[in-house]
Amino acid sequence: MSGNANDQVAAEVNNTAQSGASDNRTPSVRSNRNIWVELVVAILIVSITIWCACRWYSQYQLVSAKANVEYRTTFDLREKSMLKPGPSTFKYDSQTKELIYVGSIDDGTKELLTKLLYSVSEKDQETTKPAFDAALDDLAYRSNKSKTDFTASLLFLMSLTAVLGVQLRTMSDFIGNACYKGDLDLSRWWPWYVLRPFMGFLIGAMLIVLVQEGLLQLASLHSRGIHWWIGIAFVAGFGTQDITGRLRQISKALFGVAEGSDTKVGKGTGT
Repeated sequence: MSGNANDQVAAEVNNTAQSGASDNRTPSVRSNRNIWVELVVAILIVSITIWCACRWYSQYQLVSAKANVEYRTTFDLREKSMLKPGPSTFKYDSQTKELIYVGSIDDGTKELLTKLLYSVSEKDQETTKPAFDAALDDLAYRSNKSKTDFTASLLFLMSLTAVLGVQLRTMSDFIGNACYKGDLDLSRWWPWYVLRPFMGFLIGAMLIVLVQEGLLQLASLHSRGIHWWIGIAFVAGFGTQDITGRLRQISKALFGVAEGSDTKVGKGTGT
């Protein structure tokens, strides 16, 4: 009896040891599995970012080329007339007798250019001014003739720029949750990581429309060149959640809040 009891105790101890060893191995296996999942996700994030950056550079070159096209029209500036200093993108070529402008001329720029003509005599002013205004009209028409194509290219560039901003935020969130917090839960937050680039793409495309039409107010509007729009689109992509929050406020201001609507929907974060 004593021998059987000892054998039974030894068997229980052995089973307990094996069970403990199995439990000790389980976290290690789960940890390794998480590492591989995080590695695959990191590779996907980097790959998408590299592809988007290459596509962005190609689109930037295209937009820059379209923005720097020279437009010319004939104008004979008489000896008793002169042009005051104007924008750096505008000049008069006395050899070819042409007005030259780089880029498109909007109404504000056109009004500024009309004030550059100065004539010594009043008689010369009466004859030269109409010819100068007609030349500016022709120059403005030429510069805006292909504006639709340029605007479409610019919108696509803004979309790609916003996606780059999203990707920077995604990498920051991924590193913070995987490394610092150690609580990256892809089973819960994968829609946020997957859909956020598409959200950034749409935001970048509509950003120009919202700002130019005054629906989205920004603090600084002193410059609206290509690089200004690129900077705004990148920040908008980085702060996708902030922009969607502003859009929600604009929607409520324009259309009101429906009765019984759940204002808590869409307030989650992936950070």
